[in-house]
Amino acid sequence: MLTEYHILKTNENLVDEIIFFFTSQATNPTLFDDIKKVCIAKANIRQTDKNLINMGYLSGMDFLNYMSDKRKCGTGIDVRFVEIVLHQLTENYILTPLDSILFRNKEQRYRANGVFTSLLFERDLIKNLIYGFKYIIDSYQKSVFKIEQTSKNDDKSIGTGFLIADTNNENSIIVTNKHVVAGRKELKIYTFEDKEIKIENINEDEDRDIALIEIEKLNDKTFYLNSNPEILSEVLTIGYPSVPMTNNSYQLFHKGEINSIVEDYHNNKLIIFSAKTSSGNSGSPIIDKTGLIVGIVTSELFEKESFQSKGKLPYYAGIPSAEILKTTLKPCDLWYLK
Repeated sequence: MLTEYHILKTNENLVDEIIFFFTSQATNPTLFDDIKKVCIAKANIRQTDKNLINMGYLSGMDFLNYMSDKRKCGTGIDVRFVEIVLHQLTENYILTPLDSILFRNKEQRYRANGVFTSLLFERDLIKNLIYGFKYIIDSYQKSVFKIEQTSKNDDKSIGTGFLIADTNNENSIIVTNKHVVAGRKELKIYTFEDKEIKIENINEDEDRDIALIEIEKLNDKTFYLNSNPEILSEVLTIGYPSVPMTNNSYQLFHKGEINSIVEDYHNNKLIIFSAKTSSGNSGSPIIDKTGLIVGIVTSELFEKESFQSKGKLPYYAGIPSAEILKTTLKPCDLWYLK
């Protein structure tokens, strides 16, 4: 049986058309002007509907009329499919439905949510919300890297890093924890396909467990930051934790939720989250349902004595994205949504 994800994914071109159409007022004024022209010109349209279209309130029937006018309907468009996408767009606040109490006996109309919708569109994040975490994994897994360190004592360890959006730098930037790169004799970074990447420079923050690694320019998809995570919102981690009884380090995915924002003994702000982590996950991105980074996996909060005497289990902690924005490292253009 096909899931909603597979139904949507196998019709991705149509999903794109729906997104372009209903967000056009906020994302593409030229397209919006064309949409108004076509939809208003259709027969039997009332003045009230014309006014609503001019205001950016568009309906499923407007979409079908527009696609027909542009001869993009092919063998036909399933109205139920359009309704599924519109439901996802409204559930995630990309579109706002017109209040049906004010306009009874009329078809439902939707309007783009201004700057918020525009920001998501510009950063290619809207489909993350429509398709969910499986799509995010497929889109971003090549933007998460394995970091192998050999220490000065010849001990070997593994960490994780991720590619951050940076428009002011000739190189690409990988964000990780400082403790992943500190005390190194040798450091190697590998792609998802296990190809080694040339390191250009490593910058370590003096005050935070954050490091930025400059590498040769890559064209893989980059992450953006969200500095305002919501408590109990779902998150995903992608990283290279150690797995007992396996031959290699594999990219693993874990889902969880944000439980709280706390401060440790050193007054460092931390995100507490429930997705499973292990050694090797240090530096992994903590990703929300939009595909934005809300934090970096950094450590387990664990006291051996408390576990032995009281059975207190460890909590998983991450550095909030707001701390990345405060970093004293080489300035870079870390775009984020407020």
